[in-house]
Amino acid sequence: MPQLSESPASARAGARELVKNIAKDHGCPGEDFFNQMFDNIRREVEEAMLRNDKIIGPSVGQGSL
Repeated sequence: MPQLSESPASARAGARELVKNIAKDHGCPGEDFFNQMFDNIRREVEEAMLRNDKIIGPSVGQGSL
C-alpha cells in the first residue's frame, strides 16, 4: 500500500506493477507478448479479445444466489 512519503512517480510505478500482476493472474498476456506481434496480427487479437469481453461482460456477476 502506498505511503504518504512516497513520491507520485513511485506511487504510479507501484500501481502499474500491481495492474500487471492482476492481469497476469487473470491470464492476460503481457505487453511484451503483444509487442512481438506484427501490427496487423496484434490488432486482430486485441479486437477478438474485446469482442469476447463484450459477449461475456453482461453475464459476469449474474449467477443465481
